[in-house]
Amino acid sequence: MTKERFTVSAAGLRELHADREPWMLVKELVQNAWDEAPEATRCDVSIELVDDRRLKVTVTDDGPGFAEIEHAWTLMASTPKRADPKKRGRFNLGEKEIVAVAESAAIETVGTTVFFPPDGGRETTPNTCTRGTRVTVVMPWGREAAAELIARLGRFRPTDCDLTINGTEVPRRTPLSTRTATLRTLIQHGPGKPMTDSRRKTMVDVLERVGDEAWIYELGIPIQKTTLPYDIDVHQKVPMPPNRNTVSPGYLQDVMTEVLNAMHERMAPEAFSEAWVRSAIEDDRIEDKAVATVRKNRYGEKAVTWSSDTDANMRAAEAGYQVIHPKAMSAKERQVMAAKGGLRSAEKLFGRPAEKQTPVTSNEIRDAFARWVVSAGRHLGMKPSVRYVSAADATFMAQCCAVLDEPAETRDDDQHTLLLGRVARQAGRRAAGAGDPRARARPGGHTDGAWPPVGRGSDADRSTARRRDRSPEAPVRPESAADDWTPRD
Repeated sequence: MTKERFTVSAAGLRELHADREPWMLVKELVQNAWDEAPEATRCDVSIELVDDRRLKVTVTDDGPGFAEIEHAWTLMASTPKRADPKKRGRFNLGEKEIVAVAESAAIETVGTTVFFPPDGGRETTPNTCTRGTRVTVVMPWGREAAAELIARLGRFRPTDCDLTINGTEVPRRTPLSTRTATLRTLIQHGPGKPMTDSRRKTMVDVLERVGDEAWIYELGIPIQKTTLPYDIDVHQKVPMPPNRNTVSPGYLQDVMTEVLNAMHERMAPEAFSEAWVRSAIEDDRIEDKAVATVRKNRYGEKAVTWSSDTDANMRAAEAGYQVIHPKAMSAKERQVMAAKGGLRSAEKLFGRPAEKQTPVTSNEIRDAFARWVVSAGRHLGMKPSVRYVSAADATFMAQCCAVLDEPAETRDDDQHTLLLGRVARQAGRRAAGAGDPRARARPGGHTDGAWPPVGRGSDADRSTARRRDRSPEAPVRPESAADDWTPRD
């Protein structure tokens, strides 16, 4: 027989678990009873007030009892539950944690009673019990804790084993939807071997939440609160630390994605902008139908993403399309929306081939307009230059494409650019009309005065149409007499 290397301090174990919520300790006893199903068919919880500062909690089941009575006081002992992904237990800690915090405790199971007196130690005596286990603990919890404990246990979800609390049966809940999903779990592949992280197909139930909180459940036991609008019950072991109260962010994202895949056709329109939906969209397992539903409900049927082709953006807006700024979605979300949701860019729908342009001779009015654009742009933090060209298919008499002098990561959307652009278009009609009526005034994003061919292929166009954080209330007046020309509608 292998000699034991360690001794566990009951006082130290108490210190680690004394501040845990009462229901989180009691749930371990309920879990142990439920893990005995189908041999166990019911679990009864009794909560009695001993005095204002103490509760007596009794958990009784009709299962086969302890296979090895030593497990009543042995931590981390080997257990066959580790090899079964449909059993909740794996650490062999549950009743030891609550017994460590209890003032006194007793475990009555088939053939043996173990008593843990207030002054420490344990006493083992034989009994005549032939079925089931009863765990009784006297806890340092008061009246308020009793009410909270009853409410929390009422959120549990019995499936293959009934649950009663002070004689009242906790109802079984019918899911809104059930899906088959491949999720992470932990399995021991043979005695003495480590538990390994595996992926396994399982059922996932989506349920109406109880009260105003939503939880992820492991086989009917609540384990972590979420921001989802539903309770989620996973029908297999969920990877968790020993306290069994949290899941990894990656696992949570996988669960959110399965919920969106299951529920996208039933959700209210306003729900599609919630943070959990955005997280789910970025998961590789998201389905095309779910992404298309998100796109439709969030942006409508007529929506395109912002393009570096500013002509295309303006044409899309004039056609009644919502032009979605890049910062409205993460890069991954935009990628998924395009690949699976059918969301296209303004350039794809409204872009045009590069136009054939010929330079237009300058004159006094055009020069004044160019100086005004440069002056206004300087006040907006831009560095525009202006060159007039003649374009046969021009749709805007003046258009602004300015580059802001700030890092890309601090830029905001296109409000400043469009402000200058709107004023420029008004003035450009007059400036361009002073010569060729088809001429287009193009304030550009180049300080050297050179203007590349306009259109979809222009690198300059692809780096334009940005704005700063601040929003001016009105266009800034020119600074000099030479610039003192204000366009009117």
